[in-house]
Amino acid sequence: MNGKHVIAIDPGPLTSALVVMDGPRSIVEAMIVDNASAREFVAFHRHERPVYAIEYTPPYTLTMGGGRAYVPRQVVDTAIEIGRLWECAADGPVSLVSRLDVKKHLLGRATGGDPDVRAALLDCWGCRSTREAKGTAKAPGPLAAITKDLWAALGVGVTFWETRLARQ
Repeated sequence: MNGKHVIAIDPGPLTSALVVMDGPRSIVEAMIVDNASAREFVAFHRHERPVYAIEYTPPYTLTMGGGRAYVPRQVVDTAIEIGRLWECAADGPVSLVSRLDVKKHLLGRATGGDPDVRAALLDCWGCRSTREAKGTAKAPGPLAAITKDLWAALGVGVTFWETRLARQ
């Protein structure tokens, strides 16, 4: 990687989705890997001084029978992974981007789900459908590599580029 890069990450309790971008509409690399490999990737590239944009979920609790509050294990494990990724970035710039930030930026509202975010991202690339965005084996589309959790990571990357880097 050369120049200004953003590594957008959608962390999870077991795997993380990473999208490397060198512009708001320019994907360099996209991958879903186990968390140990994600940390290795972050640590390996830190000398290049990319900006790390990591999705996070603000703390919340659920209520179980008897009115007792708890935090779901998946949320705790993901929060721990965010900290581990941040540590691997060493002194590199890290920015947390919430799912709410992504929705507000891409949808213009705080409500909406994954299909809405995906549709907004397709629109960003001028695609009318996922099929058009994916393309074919012989003629890959602009979002050919984007699947599953990579959509969330891409949303984080686009939001970061357009709302935070655009101001610098």
